[in-house]
Formats: sequence, structure tokens, C-alpha cells
Amino acid sequence: MPRRPAAPAIASAPSFSCRRRTASPLAAAERADLTFAYIFNPTASGVVNSVTGAIQFPAVHGLSTGDAVIYDNGHGASVGGLVNGTTYYVVKVSDTTVKLAAAYAQAVMTSPTVITLSTAGITGDQHSLRLGVVPSGVCKLPLTRPQQSVAMSSSSATCTASRRARK
Repeated sequence: MPRRPAAPAIASAPSFSCRRRTASPLAAAERADLTFAYIFNPTASGVVNSVTGAIQFPAVHGLSTGDAVIYDNGHGASVGGLVNGTTYYVVKVSDTTVKLAAAYAQAVMTSPTVITLSTAGITGDQHSLRLGVVPSGVCKLPLTRPQQSVAMSSSSATCTASRRARK
């Protein structure tokens, strides 16, 4: 029986590239599925601290200093100092506590300038900070086959992985 030729050896680590199908930014409708809401009840004791300007979440929030978030009052009366639908910038105090700044530069300073919060007149128990996530075009996944395509959550990008054979 004739011998089967040996499979080509892999020359190096697999190459991986991502590209956008269009050069335009994602439409608002495409970004809608890429947001996370950090919900809090500002009427509960200790959640909004008007002395320190901090918001305490019931669990680990995962936010980082400088993250842009949009405040939503959940159809209640807003926390004093915040405006419904406005973008603020996170100052991470701990894994469960944040403060907010009006501008990115204010949030990332050595001594951040934070917004003074007030609990007077707050209503509603479903206030939130929404974090928008826009695909960066960088995809990370293990390569398990010589040719592999990956569908991203946005219809405006594709990722293709391939392995190069040694010559």
C-alpha cells in the first residue's frame, strides 16, 4: 500500500485576525444588546451615602475607575446630584462601592472630584448605572480547528481564525 503523505507541520502559533465589515460605528440598535445595568435601591438604608457621595451595591459590581455609565432613575425621583439619562464616570472605591464624577478627567485624577449626592426626595427602587459595551474588533478564543469562523454578537463584524502550514 502506498504511504499517505505526512500532514504539514504548523510553522508557528495560529494567526488570528478580526475585521469589521463596515467602517462605520455600530448603530444604536446594535449597541442596545451590549449594555449591562447595575441596579440599586437608593431608598434602602446605606445604599446612597450623602456624606461620602458613594453608592453601595449589594454584590461585586465589576466596574473600574474611568468607566462611563449612564444613570437611570427607574421612573422614580432621581438621586440628588444626578440627572436621569446623563453619562457619569466611575470612581471605584471598592468591589461593591463606587462614586461618580461628571467628567473622565475628574474620575481618574489622583484625588478625584466626585459628585455630591443627596437622598432627599428619592423615590423608586430600580435605579441603575448602565455600562455600554462596544465590540473593539479584538476577539479572543481558543483555536481548535485549522479553519474556524466565529460569529460575534454584532452583525457588523466577523472574526476568522486560521493556522498556517510550514513550507
